[in-house]
Amino acid sequence: AEQLGHLMSEYEQKSCEEGYEIRNWAIVANGGCAPIALKVAQSAVEKSAPFEKDLTNIVISSPPRLPFFLEGTDPHRVQRSYRTLSGVVGKLFWIYALRKEGKFIETFSKRNLVGDPASLGNHWTPNCVSAARHLGGKSKYSTFAFLSGALQDGCRDSLNSLKGTGVKIDFIRGTDRKKTRRPKSYFWKRKSSSVKPAGVDTEVKQ
Repeated sequence: AEQLGHLMSEYEQKSCEEGYEIRNWAIVANGGCAPIALKVAQSAVEKSAPFEKDLTNIVISSPPRLPFFLEGTDPHRVQRSYRTLSGVVGKLFWIYALRKEGKFIETFSKRNLVGDPASLGNHWTPNCVSAARHLGGKSKYSTFAFLSGALQDGCRDSLNSLKGTGVKIDFIRGTDRKKTRRPKSYFWKRKSSSVKPAGVDTEVKQ
């Protein structure tokens, strides 16, 4: 959140030098990165952000389930997971993910990140592989922090700070065009009446 705030501040200064002005800010965050956007918004309304222009809108696409926003994770568990991923296990996973020019990344992205695999385009996988190899692969540590649950520390404070401020928060969910794969288990079966069809569900909340 601090890095994003400073980037916004630098962009404000650059825009003034180049002769155009930013009127206000809007942040679009996807999935698990929602806490970053909310934290930046909190710093803006509390007047502690490094940028000057008002932050008026937050758009969270593919939002996680409600517990993600309300419940934090055990910091000791996060630390243990991060240490594990930063060791041999993570190194082997990183090698596997980048082999065959990111075949695993492409397959994972199509199955889990988008409703329509065609929307990824031709540059998604090469860009991911390039970013993963940048600076000798040091970017893997930010990925490991995310997988360890470092971002899931609860958003109650951020959400409470935005009440009555006029900052508009939009939650957007799209359509999954892939064939629904129901989980298989020998211990339980999901009732057919409880399975909701995939569809467009857009919620606007302030």
